[in-house]
Amino acid sequence: MRQRIRKFDRILKVQQHLQKEAELKLGNLDRQASELRIAQETLIQTMNDHETLHGLFVDVGNIGKSPG
Repeated sequence: MRQRIRKFDRILKVQQHLQKEAELKLGNLDRQASELRIAQETLIQTMNDHETLHGLFVDVGNIGKSPG
């Protein structure tokens, strides 16, 4: 009987350890998702600011053209 109880205790400890690992992974994924959302919002905001990108496209369009 005692051996059976010890076996169940070991199983319980493993399950608790696996749960803690899963919670840590979930926390990391939540943090990464938040960082990606912020980066995406920043990128969209930057791309929507046409004045910021206007000079870039003008410069790229002039590459390879001889002046004058």
